[in-house]
Amino acid sequence: MLSDPFTLSLLIIITIALGIICWIVFLRKPLILIILSLLILVSNVILEQEIISFEIGIYNINVLDFLSVFFITNAIGRIFLSPKKRRADFFIILLLGVLLFISWLRGIFVYGLEISTNSIRTYLYFYSFIFYTCNLEYSQQLHDKVFSWIKKTGFLIIIVALVRWALVIFSDVSSAAWVAPNGSMVRVLYASAAFFVLQLLIILTHLKKPNENHVIFKLTQIAIICMILALQQRTVWAALLIFFILYLLFKYKQKNLVILGIIFLTVITTFILVINDFSIENLTGTALDFQNLKWRIEGWQSLLAPERFNSPLELLIGQPFGSGYSRFIFNSVFETTVSPHNFYIQTLLNIGSIGLLSLGFLYGSIIHQLLKLNQNKTSQLLIILLTSQLVFYFSYAPSFEQGLILGLSILYVQNVRNQQIILMVPQNTGGNIGNLS
Repeated sequence: MLSDPFTLSLLIIITIALGIICWIVFLRKPLILIILSLLILVSNVILEQEIISFEIGIYNINVLDFLSVFFITNAIGRIFLSPKKRRADFFIILLLGVLLFISWLRGIFVYGLEISTNSIRTYLYFYSFIFYTCNLEYSQQLHDKVFSWIKKTGFLIIIVALVRWALVIFSDVSSAAWVAPNGSMVRVLYASAAFFVLQLLIILTHLKKPNENHVIFKLTQIAIICMILALQQRTVWAALLIFFILYLLFKYKQKNLVILGIIFLTVITTFILVINDFSIENLTGTALDFQNLKWRIEGWQSLLAPERFNSPLELLIGQPFGSGYSRFIFNSVFETTVSPHNFYIQTLLNIGSIGLLSLGFLYGSIIHQLLKLNQNKTSQLLIILLTSQLVFYFSYAPSFEQGLILGLSILYVQNVRNQQIILMVPQNTGGNIGNLS
């Protein structure tokens, strides 16, 4: 702490001035904030999920805390500077923000500022990215640049994975966090990063350029699929399967082929279970070891026990941030306090049934509107990205960059609706109705 009041005051003034300058720059160049966030994602992968942070007094401040402030305040600035007619999805996002704020405020009164703030951070980063993105002005240029930077970020993450695998093979480097269920040192990316690689595959598949070399493109696809399988993040495998099914449904009019494919996968899965006597124990030590899933389900049941909720109000708006996720699993004498590893249960606990239903309605509404445009490649891409997110959330909370995908989907749907309204409204030009805006 600085003891000189003059120096401290000067630093505060300089910080505020720099903050105002950055805010104006971000308002004029909205892509900068998105690029900075994606670069932070890469740094988190390199630093093993350790977000860059520093101390201010007794508080630990993350760089994403600052970005979240810029996200939210910039979005509010755009709302007032460019007022326009708002639709239901915007008010649902506002409702989610209100619920998060109320739960955080309640947590401050019960557990203190530090504990409540630490608990809300995951939601804050995710929510602020959605709120910021959906309030941008949509353009094809913005759309192309965002996906271009997502692709660059995905390839940087792939490079990190390849370097780590090389270190494991040639330098005998090891980490407990990299050990897969079968004991191999292959999980060199945490789940959110592996899921981002899958999203890169989805984007590459849908945004292939006509003049792109077909052989190189196919080899790239195969290499990324092999990488996803090798990383042994089973939830990402499930999302990969959903991607294949939806891609085939969109690509082929003969839906029977897709149905036959699903039946084939079901038969193969059943066969694997049959040769293992349908026993989870017989799969222990393999990539199909489901002991972890069994542990999670037990934890979910404990977290949803009726006695955990102190009042009907908690069922509606959730428990204050900072309440934690303590539970006893398999009659253990040791308490488990880690996150539920299920975003839906985590949402129910933190912002209640109103928050969970609002989140579900938001995703459902956007996907439903995109389905109306399913002959459009962009809408198909966004449907698959959003659906894969929903699968991933069964085992994990979203990383902050996932808010970009949802926010961009909302922005795209808003733009399509606005264009449809413009085309439907005739412009009177000297009594003629022929000219359309």
